[in-house]
Amino acid sequence: MSRIAVVLFGIGSVLAIASPASAQRLRGGIIPENVAQQHGLHRAWVIQVAVDPGVGRVDYAVLNDGLLLIQTDQATLHVLDAETRRTLWKAQVGRRRSPTSAPTCGAEHVIATNGAMLYLFDRRDGRLIWEKKLESVPSAGAVIGAGRVYVPLVSGMVVGYRLPEPPDDEHPAERETFERVLHFRGNGMADAPPIFTEHCVVWGTDKGDVCAATGDEMLGKFRFRSRQAISAPLAYFPPFIYAASRDGYVYGLRDERGRKRWQFSAGNPVIERPVVIDDALYAISETGDLFKLTLDTGLEEWSVSGISRFVAASQTKLYMVDMAGRLVILDIGTGARLGAIPTEYLKLKIINTQTDRIYLGSPSGMIQCLRERELLEPIRHTLPELVTDDEEAGDKKDGDKPAAEPDMEDKPDMPADDDDNPFADKAAAAAGEEMKDDE
Repeated sequence: MSRIAVVLFGIGSVLAIASPASAQRLRGGIIPENVAQQHGLHRAWVIQVAVDPGVGRVDYAVLNDGLLLIQTDQATLHVLDAETRRTLWKAQVGRRRSPTSAPTCGAEHVIATNGAMLYLFDRRDGRLIWEKKLESVPSAGAVIGAGRVYVPLVSGMVVGYRLPEPPDDEHPAERETFERVLHFRGNGMADAPPIFTEHCVVWGTDKGDVCAATGDEMLGKFRFRSRQAISAPLAYFPPFIYAASRDGYVYGLRDERGRKRWQFSAGNPVIERPVVIDDALYAISETGDLFKLTLDTGLEEWSVSGISRFVAASQTKLYMVDMAGRLVILDIGTGARLGAIPTEYLKLKIINTQTDRIYLGSPSGMIQCLRERELLEPIRHTLPELVTDDEEAGDKKDGDKPAAEPDMEDKPDMPADDDDNPFADKAAAAAGEEMKDDE
């Protein structure tokens, strides 16, 4: 064998050994630093959350207000600082293997469920403040707002419990206010947690309704009807509520009275949460089409195919999951693909609409955080400045915004006509008619 042949054989052997080793590292879950650097990223930290090996798994990993809330099927809730990975506290939540829903937090409290039990913890130290037995099992996670926690149930009811009064000089300890439980029954069951706006608590149902009730008494405020189930979580950026439906539309609704500002046809059912980042809305259809829309008009800026989930965004890049499970990097201005990282074995891709940090993990409890190399401090996405109804009434160029229809506030809300095609041309669908109130 010639010397050249020997050298080539040796190089091939090294590559044959190195490639499986690299693949094995990715299969193990931790993204190697050299792979991250190839895409302008840095692995900020990695942590292994305690999960019973072999039998345990992570049920939920949620980012909320700077905290990573990780709930396992072993009935353990881990609360981490999302920027530093420091474990702030952990708590036992009910019984192992009982059904749970996504945990959530407010400024002072953390909420978790187990079976038909609702648990309220002190956000600072994990102290259990109270636990309450619900009327039935939750159908989705809870939301905190206006001094209450609101929980959707499989019965179709949404219930509201008063949170404890905060301590003051006269009462150094928290005081539980004994008050009747608030109830509201919408049309159908909520598949996703409610949201709390400046005016009310709002949720979507499997019957296709967006229901809103006042936070103080849970009196009906408005109801918007789509054709099919609203399975995706709602998004809220004042003054709009964004709802995605299996009827193929994304709707922009005014938060005060539920009037429809616009609608956009994605061409296929939308079951992923609409995401607002700075001045744009991102919607993903069930078949993998990602659309970037303007917030106040619903008009399409660009679209790409093969995307299944939003993960995070910086000022210049979007981090998405493609249909094969890879982390895909897109240019935020054009949608152009800039790269991809094999993350098929990382089943947890945590949605982060608050900062630029990328959180990935495995059901076994391994969580890691990536960031762009130059971003030592996190970019915090701010609320956009949206066009108000008064501003919209001013002068504008033809085609700049969808055509408005006559005000229908005094007429009852009706579902879309059966003759309408929910998968019609996207540009025409963006010019949706004004929402009518359900009096």
